[in-house]
Amino acid sequence: MGSVFCLICGCPVDAETSETCGQCGSPICDECIDSFDGFCEGCYEEISDDEDY
Repeated sequence: MGSVFCLICGCPVDAETSETCGQCGSPICDECIDSFDGFCEGCYEEISDDEDY
């Protein structure tokens, strides 16, 4: 329980209710998760570079 911080922008998010990256599971706030299609920035770029995706 308690608060964690968005991996992308660093704002506090609720550990229980926050969105998480579909790949690595890091907490991400609603605004950022929309920007990166449900992933954190690092995983999103990794997936975008992967032609098999």
